[in-house]
Amino acid sequence: MESTRELIVQASSLALHVSARATDVRALRGADGAALADACSNVGTGLSLVGRTSRLRAAPVHLFEALVTSLEMTLCVLDASGVAASAASVLLIAGPVLQRLRESMGDVAAALGALAAAVEASLRHRAADEGSEDSDDASSAVSLLRTLRRELLGVPLAGLEERVVGCEALRSRLRSLAETQAGEAAVEEAVRAALLHAGVPASRLRNPEARSELVAELFDLQSHSAAQAPADSSSSSAGGRAAAAAAGPLLSAADCDWVGTVASALLYTPAELQQQQQQQLQQQQQRAAGGGGQLSGAGPSTASGAWAAAAPVPAPAHLNGSVGSSSSIVKTPAPPDARGGGAAANGGAGASSSSAGAAACNSSSYHAGAEAGGGAGAPCNAGCAASSAGKDNGAAAADGEAAAGAAAGALLLPLQRSLLCPITQLLMRDPVTTSAGHTYERCAIEAWFLNNNTDPTTRQLLTSKELIPSWTVKGAIEEWLAAAGLSHDQYDDLGDGGAAVFGLDGPGLRFILGSGSGNGNGAAAAGRNGGGGGVSEVAAPGSSAAYGAFAGSTWEQVAEADEAARNHLQAAGVSAAVARALTDKLGAVTMKELREGAVSETHVLGLGLKALDQRRLLQALVAAAGRGAAGASGAGGKAAAAGAAAGVPATAVATARLMDYVTVSPGWRTEADAAGGPLAPGRYGIVLMDDRSDDKPLKVRSLQEPYRVWWYTRAALTPVPAASVPLAWRLELPVDEDNMGAPVTPWTSEPGMLVRRGYDWRNAADRQGQGGEVGMLAESRECGRMWRVFWSNGGEGVYATGHDDKYELQHLQVHPFSGAPVVDDAALTPGCGVVRGLHWTYENQDGGTGTIGSVQHDDRDGYVAALWPNHRLARYRASTQHGFDLHYCSRPGEPVTLFNAQAGLKVTRGRDWKWESQDSDGSVGVMIRPSLCAEEGMWWQVAWANGARNQYRVGRPGSAWCDLQVATYESNGDSGRMLPGTPVALAPDYSRFSDAKDGPLRPGKVGVVVAAGGGEARYKVMHLRTSATWFYDRRALRPLPGCMAAARCKRMKLNREGRAAFLGSDAGGGTGGDTGRSPRAIFYCGAALGQCRCGGCDGRCGPTNGCPCHACAELIGKKLTAEGGLVDGGSGAVDPALMQALLALAVLDDDDE
Repeated sequence: MESTRELIVQASSLALHVSARATDVRALRGADGAALADACSNVGTGLSLVGRTSRLRAAPVHLFEALVTSLEMTLCVLDASGVAASAASVLLIAGPVLQRLRESMGDVAAALGALAAAVEASLRHRAADEGSEDSDDASSAVSLLRTLRRELLGVPLAGLEERVVGCEALRSRLRSLAETQAGEAAVEEAVRAALLHAGVPASRLRNPEARSELVAELFDLQSHSAAQAPADSSSSSAGGRAAAAAAGPLLSAADCDWVGTVASALLYTPAELQQQQQQQLQQQQQRAAGGGGQLSGAGPSTASGAWAAAAPVPAPAHLNGSVGSSSSIVKTPAPPDARGGGAAANGGAGASSSSAGAAACNSSSYHAGAEAGGGAGAPCNAGCAASSAGKDNGAAAADGEAAAGAAAGALLLPLQRSLLCPITQLLMRDPVTTSAGHTYERCAIEAWFLNNNTDPTTRQLLTSKELIPSWTVKGAIEEWLAAAGLSHDQYDDLGDGGAAVFGLDGPGLRFILGSGSGNGNGAAAAGRNGGGGGVSEVAAPGSSAAYGAFAGSTWEQVAEADEAARNHLQAAGVSAAVARALTDKLGAVTMKELREGAVSETHVLGLGLKALDQRRLLQALVAAAGRGAAGASGAGGKAAAAGAAAGVPATAVATARLMDYVTVSPGWRTEADAAGGPLAPGRYGIVLMDDRSDDKPLKVRSLQEPYRVWWYTRAALTPVPAASVPLAWRLELPVDEDNMGAPVTPWTSEPGMLVRRGYDWRNAADRQGQGGEVGMLAESRECGRMWRVFWSNGGEGVYATGHDDKYELQHLQVHPFSGAPVVDDAALTPGCGVVRGLHWTYENQDGGTGTIGSVQHDDRDGYVAALWPNHRLARYRASTQHGFDLHYCSRPGEPVTLFNAQAGLKVTRGRDWKWESQDSDGSVGVMIRPSLCAEEGMWWQVAWANGARNQYRVGRPGSAWCDLQVATYESNGDSGRMLPGTPVALAPDYSRFSDAKDGPLRPGKVGVVVAAGGGEARYKVMHLRTSATWFYDRRALRPLPGCMAAARCKRMKLNREGRAAFLGSDAGGGTGGDTGRSPRAIFYCGAALGQCRCGGCDGRCGPTNGCPCHACAELIGKKLTAEGGLVDGGSGAVDPALMQALLALAVLDDDDE
């Protein structure tokens, strides 16, 4: 019975998950996704309802297992459909998606029908029970299950079916054209018409660059689907299809060939695009000619300045049928060296240009394109590479006719970005595909995986780090190299990383360079293991000291690497010169650091190595980490101080991310409403939220006047190094990894809150959040017990925040004892201590950094109010929508709650203590870590001074789950500091100390510390009945928790926060503040809380007169209004009879109580 109940819950959860996923899949957007989401939502809700029926739970277990399996299959189909990123890819996969969805939904419906039949059969077998309540419930369950089955079978997928019809029409049209041997122009026109009808924008098909990106996307779709195709996808059983779906297949081999055919057809360049390309080429040549010098292909340049003046101008063109290639880039070639340039070679035919120093010849050769699944080729525009400018090895030479082209510098060479590794920006040698469908150089992505579990391009959390060889891309690269007449080694030695020589200033991946405040130019280096806040320096390939000062080094000279590290690097083929360059940049390098990932791909990319050396060093890092993977921990190289931005490759445009220091970019005025924001050139801000949306994803707080927060687009901002921001404006945050703050829990979490690694990091292979790296809560799961986090380096992951009693995250601290951000909700308790947070834009309204105020309600949604010691009462933001201006903090004397609990906090027993003498009668304990997560709150482990350890309840303020209180004294012995408001009693041997026996306190009676004075070892203590004060030696006093003091002294009463309160006195004059009562009828606790509301008090609660604190005011039946005043009607008031008894005690001597 228990297993079936669990399966019902699992099935219900899966159905709701499918419902949520249906609206996110692009192939189902619109009415299709809404209809499927509604049907699956009803299934999830219905299963929850009928799951209470005993006869349903008695049904055979295999029926529930079939239901779970079919729902899992449906979810896998939707996940696999996510590879379709555009209208074109949606059109091409519509058929497989529709078929698989109908199959999986049919299996779900069949499972529901089988369950209904099983329950109905049990009813027939027990006809005697008809009319009973159990039978009625079972009949209702049968009816509901059959209704859900009919609804699932009737889900309309009209939009998907329409795309299938369009796709089949295109297939039929292309078959007809193939039979009549129509030309490529007719095939391209048919494909273009179908894509336009499917919703692909006409501009994307007209623009050469956009068209090239579309072709690359289709080839990526083909490559990803083919790589993940299962060995047998023809299983007809639900279990077989679910297994196949779990492996991620969607397209069959025939479907992959079909996608390749469409992509190959788009490689053909229509006449209008060819004309546009020629016009762009002519414009480029005119710019080059007018830049200050005419370039000749036969001799040296006479005006090298023309090369700097001529900017790269992209002019995409069609490619020569090589798989996955789609774009050409026109770029002003590098200046030829003194030996002169040669003619560019195309397909072996030499040609020369007198106008620009290089030429591109149109070869009529065709390529089969078998890897792409299409047999049709396209005309070849193959130019050869330019010689390298500023490289230490001069012009790159090639054998035969290709050598002449390589020396001359090509003006037009087709090279598609998908052939370059997004990490290294180099032409790939061993391309592999991740489970997210993106292709990388094997050694580069393996090095990335040492410190990350996300895909570098999409930042998608990967469930598997399995890498699949991409034979399609590898074939395309080999064809491209053959067409260019180059080998891999020759290409790697050309230009700045090769890609730039061919006009591809690659997009780069900003987040591959770890942390540090980046400005896009690699100006300042970031320290290893979280040192420094600068940029990870990215030098040009070949600029490393390995080819200069360290050239010719021997391994004996690599003194800063230990012997094991030297042996490992040498065995991996790394040269001694490269090893010296590495240790020169990072300092001493040990084998332990190599195993733990302390040297990362970030550092390798910043060395300025040539391609071959870079690959060897990356492979060495991967091999070293593989040896120590079982015990891998620690994050070297990824960490930087909180608030620092990750670096960017030299060829990339810096992109602002979470916790970057930023200023506006050059074109900021044209970006949305950025001109209305607080930033301007020379004015800095910090990114506090990054929701990764397309519309103004970055929320920035300005660090200078005007102090405001503003949402910006990424293009409007550019990150800057921390060193560029004046010291007075930089954020100083406690980021010590050993200092654990308030854990993120279901009660203290809202989207947009900033977090760090917490107490129970469960996945040692997950390198996110190391070195104090900051993340942002993005999406909650399981009622807040799991959260998806966006990390500042671009990665993301899902982490426990109470699930399985684990707490993997903690709130980012803005103060050594700050807790969770303050959120406006009905359960907000007035009086809790707060400090300014990261969103604060109010200068020193609170009295200065670190000042503790008291929170209270505000009458505006999403806001709270705070009262500061300087008597300022103001409104502050307290929601995801508006921001988080305040954080809770652990103020002495306040209860330990869900909002301020953290490791290392010193505590005493609190108001709700019921654990006898576990604390040795009032000793001070230290909070260790959170443990159990319950409905009312959580349990925390505490270590007491006597060595005992136990767990105690921590809940909301004012609840019955506040077993602990923030300590107001350091020890309950004869030493240690005490704060005002601490109840004290005389020590057993008090008479040994000066004048103690002459003071007003009597043995066994309780007084209250008013102040420290006469040296650190003397304290001023007030006698409760007479309000007389006396200085006592610290050794003559024993501090008490509030609850123990109230239990000993009849004159005391515990307030809501657990402090011992007592009646005031009018003997010395003074008033009752804003209460309208005499001080002798008001409770005070003597704590310095800054909660004066009348404007005439010193901020202390009493000890004899003035405004009582918020908690003490409740003892006299007062409550706090949103305007900050007191009115009658508060809960928790002392019973009138008890009040009269307390007033009567005021006239009695201590001995008469």
